Amino acid sequence: KSENVPKLTVSHIPIIQTPFTKNSELNQNLSLLLPGLHIHPEYLEKARELLSKETSAKKLKVCLLERHENDAIVEARIVNRLRRNTVVGTSLLYEGFGKISGNCDLMSSNYLNVLQRSEDKARRWKRGIWEAKTQGSPAALYKSYSSRL
Repeated sequence: KSENVPKLTVSHIPIIQTPFTKNSELNQNLSLLLPGLHIHPEYLEKARELLSKETSAKKLKVCLLERHENDAIVEARIVNRLRRNTVVGTSLLYEGFGKISGNCDLMSSNYLNVLQRSEDKARRWKRGIWEAKTQGSPAALYKSYSSRL
């Protein structure tokens, strides 16, 4: 977890309630890590705000990939009314807040393709870290550093 990976905290309400479940156990907060994304340090706060705005009061479909300490590493999608799922994190890449990291071994190819298309759009429209025009700007330095990785 050396990269700036987006972290999402969601409340979990179980689908099945047993007579033995206490009310205090119903609403549990889960900490989710979204793999494959590396957020530029300059855009961490904006990314956090966008992620919370994008996912608040929404239903998420989560595929557990593995656990890391107290966090779950997941593929997360927002479930829309028309049964179309939106991959959580695409807006972060589309706004140019980060890029796809090399740590993508766990993710499905479909999930990775959706993220790649969002990053390509940010590059094409020169958003966020891709808009650097001067060599000395932090985003330009980040681009040159990350291209060496």
